[in-house]
Amino acid sequence: MAKRVVARARVASKKAIHKKGSIAKPAMKQVAKPYATRSDLNAPVEVAMNAMAAPVREIAGELDRLIRAYAGKRDLVSQVKWGNACYVVGGTDLFSIAGNKAYASL
Repeated sequence: MAKRVVARARVASKKAIHKKGSIAKPAMKQVAKPYATRSDLNAPVEVAMNAMAAPVREIAGELDRLIRAYAGKRDLVSQVKWGNACYVVGGTDLFSIAGNKAYASL
């Protein structure tokens, strides 16, 4: 039985070699495409707030004031990440304000 399997494998490999275009080409290494960096990355949160519609900007501004009042004297860092206003304390993302058409998400 083993001889038959080996013989079939030899015949199959010979056929594959002789067929036009059937020889496997060596695989090319896939190179990861670098992501484009956002122009507003790490900008002040006002940049993200100004991009929102007027009614949503008011809501986001009030949320911003509440977050800053709550943070008090902690080392709160506010910056733009992913196009949204983000608030970071000690390297940990705590809040993010995302503006939509009719509302702001916290």
